[in-house]
Amino acid sequence: MNSDINLIGNIKKPRPSEHKLFLIRRVALITGISTGILALIVFFISFRYSASFTKNQQAQALAKMIPYQKTISNELLLKDRVNQIEKIEAERQASSIPIDAIISKKPSDVNAVSLLLDKDALQIKFSSDSLVSISDFIESVKKLKESDIGKIKISSLDYTTLGYSVIFLINK
Repeated sequence: MNSDINLIGNIKKPRPSEHKLFLIRRVALITGISTGILALIVFFISFRYSASFTKNQQAQALAKMIPYQKTISNELLLKDRVNQIEKIEAERQASSIPIDAIISKKPSDVNAVSLLLDKDALQIKFSSDSLVSISDFIESVKKLKESDIGKIKISSLDYTTLGYSVIFLINK
């Protein structure tokens, strides 16, 4: 028989250059499709979060908040007032300590006449018909510790129609 007879048919074997071309075409197609999908994703993200879209959302949010604007301002004002009251309350407690300490030393016939509070000092006026009571009161106040009441000095010692009076000046 003849060895050149091919009964199976002519089967083409791909050449190496055709195989490489097929792979390059496939990679180019996949790259093109993925680039297109990525471009669409970037477009939708940039459209969703664009400056004009964000400004529109901000305007809508502000429009929704307008009815609550007065309530919010009242709340902020109330919060500020509460903070002011807390500061005043702290100062008041700090100044009540020397007053309590001094009044605890007061004899029964000595009367507290006036009390003046400043930022830096506290002024208390006491009066009595008896100079001895005033003198005893001054001596007992002198014995108080400076750490408890602060720096204390006698501002004045007078005699009026109401009797003898002494004014203590306490620096904070």
